[in-house]
Amino acid sequence: MDSDHAEWIAKFRGTVAADFDSQLDQAEIHYRPLFSTLGAIRSSLGKPPTMAAYNVVFEVNEVIFGVVPRANDWVEYSCVLKIEDGGKLPVSLEMSFIPPHPFSVNMPLAHTIRAASISGLYFKVIAFLGEYGVEFRG
Repeated sequence: MDSDHAEWIAKFRGTVAADFDSQLDQAEIHYRPLFSTLGAIRSSLGKPPTMAAYNVVFEVNEVIFGVVPRANDWVEYSCVLKIEDGGKLPVSLEMSFIPPHPFSVNMPLAHTIRAASISGLYFKVIAFLGEYGVEFRG
C-alpha cells in the first residue's frame, strides 16, 4: 500500500507541475525557482537602506585632564566634541589618549562617548575616567 501511495503522490505532483507550467505558458509568464528569484530580488535592491546622516552643527577640539590620586600621575586626552542637528544621541566626544601612561593604570588609547546633552556627556566622561581610578580635573 505504501508503494501505491508513493506512486499516486508522484503522479499527482507531476500532473500538478505540468498543469502549472502549461498555465504559465498560456499567460506568457516565465518563472524561475524561488531560491534564485530571492537572490535576484536581493541583488536588485543593492545596499540595505542606511540611517539618515545628520549635519555637524558645532565642533570643537579640547583637552581633558585627570589625575590618578594613588600614583599622583596625570592622564591627558585630546578630544573632539561634536554636536549634530538630529538623532537620539546628537552629542559625541571622540577621545584619543596622549602618552605616557600613568604608572598604575593602562588607559584605552581611543574612546568615543555619545549622549543626549553636553551635561550628560560630561557625566559619562566622569564615569569613564572613574572606572580606571582617575579623577576628572577639567
